[in-house]
Amino acid sequence: MSLPPLYITFGQYQVVVETEIFDVHTILKQWFYAMLEPQPSLIARQITIRQEAGNYIIQSEGKVHEAIAERMDLLQAVKYEVVMGLLLVHPELLWFHAGAVANDRGAVVFAAPGGGGKSTLVTQLYQQGWRYLSDDVLPLELATGNIFPFPQTPRVRQNTGELVPSDRLWEVPKFDVTLDLNTICRSPLPIQAIVFPSFDRETQAQISPCSLGTAAIELLRNCINFTDHKQAAVQRICEIVKHLPAFKLSFSNIDAAIKCLAQIS
Repeated sequence: MSLPPLYITFGQYQVVVETEIFDVHTILKQWFYAMLEPQPSLIARQITIRQEAGNYIIQSEGKVHEAIAERMDLLQAVKYEVVMGLLLVHPELLWFHAGAVANDRGAVVFAAPGGGGKSTLVTQLYQQGWRYLSDDVLPLELATGNIFPFPQTPRVRQNTGELVPSDRLWEVPKFDVTLDLNTICRSPLPIQAIVFPSFDRETQAQISPCSLGTAAIELLRNCINFTDHKQAAVQRICEIVKHLPAFKLSFSNIDAAIKCLAQIS
């Protein structure tokens, strides 16, 4: 029996993923289950995955990618293809390495590269009653400054009790955090505050305000498609940080970090 295509949806567009590899299909369905639709609509990109001579093969945009040996490497490559497929059909958006949760006053954005603690902070706040938007990829509308939900399933690194260098973060296993579909944001929201987290096992939790220049540079550093917008991206980001509070958060203990965040939310 053939496995059904996965129609991963953002706005009006979809990326379609097709594979007959059961475990790959199962994991991708879990990773994107809050973004799946049962029927096709406007197709932004089509991805097929197959196995050949013990390796995984991805075909996307008419191109066959280099063979991949490890399943997790394959899954990350597919995730990248999904994001890029949806990014390219939305030129009105800036896309960030960021997560976000929301309360009644708006959204708090956590922008940081991998290993900064975005997913950990977002999932902890979500589990305390905040509404979920994203844990890793966050689109922002240039015209309004509002952010859009991109509710892929959050994946949190296990706490190994050891200090792991940034170039070895990929070695630390992650686990999926189950989402309640009724507590996911489905509409764009204004930003309430921006936080630039940094996870460091050697530091106590502390939060401090960012200067306008630092906040703008950090957002630009975490913008995925800056080169597509350049001056427009700089202008919009400068306007955002001029009117919003921005903070740096260093932490090693998640409970202490949440107490710090209570001071600004």
